[in-house]
Amino acid sequence: MDSYYQYNFTGSTTDPNNVLTGRTFDVTSNSFSLNFAKVAMQLDVSPVTLRIDLGYGHTGFVINSLNSRGASGLPMSAGASLYGSAFLVEQAFSSLALGPVTLDFGKFVTTAGAEVNEANKNWMYSRSLLFYTIPILHTGARATFKASDQLTLQASLVNGINNDPDNNGWKTVGLSATVTPVSTTSIIVTDYFGKEGPQGTEGDVKNTLDVVISQTINDKLSLNLNVDYVKLGSNYLVGGALMGHYVLSDSLNFSARAEYVKDKNGTFVSTLADTNYYEGSVVAAAPFAGHLEIRAEVRADFCKDKVFIDGKDNQVTGTVAFLSYL
Repeated sequence: MDSYYQYNFTGSTTDPNNVLTGRTFDVTSNSFSLNFAKVAMQLDVSPVTLRIDLGYGHTGFVINSLNSRGASGLPMSAGASLYGSAFLVEQAFSSLALGPVTLDFGKFVTTAGAEVNEANKNWMYSRSLLFYTIPILHTGARATFKASDQLTLQASLVNGINNDPDNNGWKTVGLSATVTPVSTTSIIVTDYFGKEGPQGTEGDVKNTLDVVISQTINDKLSLNLNVDYVKLGSNYLVGGALMGHYVLSDSLNFSARAEYVKDKNGTFVSTLADTNYYEGSVVAAAPFAGHLEIRAEVRADFCKDKVFIDGKDNQVTGTVAFLSYL
């Protein structure tokens, strides 16, 4: 369960909820919000695994709205009932283990990105700007091959990014490699490519390349570097986020993130052309008994253009989040 209160220090004279630009799930401020309440169930009957994740809240509504049929207003038939609410089927898939190969069929979360949907599994509370640009969910099939303890390969064939049902006859291909040269270092390279436009106007191939490098310095300090390159025709986005996590004690830890994104022609983050974004966040987290955590985060977003509420070129927020998990 994930709930939060967020305050927008830059304020707004036009929007009482101060809906934020460039945020993924923490989109409202000056309000208490139920971000995500989730139940996950898994059944293992070797060699088959069944998995389903059900959720509700702002996160569910945001993810559902990313479906291209819902977002574009296309006729949705079954999609109309699936993507108009805060109730979310985040994952629902079956797996078949065949030695070093695992086959998954259904709906599952993406392999891309340094962060995930569930806040308690991330160092920061808010997601990075890069998380705003990568896929979140996929529907289709994927195969994972564990070549060794140091190398895992994955290939997937799925609907267009976040789509179920798909909005065209093309399918998106995903390729990923996880390299662990030593126990303290992990490198994950993922690429998704396919035509994402509506049927008849599919457009150019969209390519999303994501690289995540994780380094454990010692038992207290860890670093993470995420780099993304997204290209669609002549439009592209490139950016990087550096994150650090320091464990002071079992009951207190600190994290920080610095990020830069260049959005050429404003395709991915805003509607403005040739836009640069900057973001910095710091968070203190206090875990209790391994099942409850309180986080306090201050975040500042900047842009060379005035893309934020009331025509501002910055937004500064403070957030207190309450996370409980089993």
